[in-house]
Amino acid sequence: MQTDTDPGLPSRDERMAQLARIGDQIVGRILFGEARVDIDIAIARMRDTCEDWFPDRMDLFQMVYEGRFDRIWEQFRAGE
Repeated sequence: MQTDTDPGLPSRDERMAQLARIGDQIVGRILFGEARVDIDIAIARMRDTCEDWFPDRMDLFQMVYEGRFDRIWEQFRAGE
């Protein structure tokens, strides 16, 4: 696990922007019909990255990102 004092760690803003980009990519994958297993793998990787960068904020990951992915899946791909 990295901490904010690790010299190779991007700034907090850069990490947040990177997570937002990853989240947007996952949304695109949901919308364009990628297999659920591949999306689940991408979400797990994103969760691992978030846990490395913001270990004390995993509750927000669950609320913001996992909730977003679930809502989009239900809205556009319910029944698959």
